Amino acid sequence: MNIYCPHCEAACSPAASACPKCGHPFQTHADPVVAGIQAEVDAKPTVQTCPTCQQSVAGNAKVCPACGQRLDYAASLVSPQPRSDDRTSTMAIISLVSGIFGLFCFGIVFGVVALIMGETARKEIARNPGMGGGNMATAGRITGLIGMIGWTIAVIYWTLIATTWI
Repeated sequence: MNIYCPHCEAACSPAASACPKCGHPFQTHADPVVAGIQAEVDAKPTVQTCPTCQQSVAGNAKVCPACGQRLDYAASLVSPQPRSDDRTSTMAIISLVSGIFGLFCFGIVFGVVALIMGETARKEIARNPGMGGGNMATAGRITGLIGMIGWTIAVIYWTLIATTWI
């Protein structure tokens, strides 16, 4: 039965007075019964479960090999970091920004850009299940369409008004 160093969590012999990896001294007890109880208290389970992905992990592991979640107590208090495949589509962002910009100026041009980028983002998100931004792409397409229609009506109206003045 091994004991684990409270400093670096390396497996150590119960007879060791210090950790062979980091040199951290162990508390020694004159009574072997007390020392055995202390070794059992300090011992970690041989298998633990990752709280994020529920995979079985070695008891002395600090990081889950399946998902990268830190397994020590301090890290369990912090929310897990997003994985690299959890990202927003750039096309969806461009679609939304173009759609909003098109509401206020050059809606005919930026509306078309928002519609094209929104559709491209929708297809990109469908191909990559871990990618986000679907609602952003939809909002970009809607604002782009509103901007396009609004600016088209405004241009027609201004053209009709300008021709009646002449």
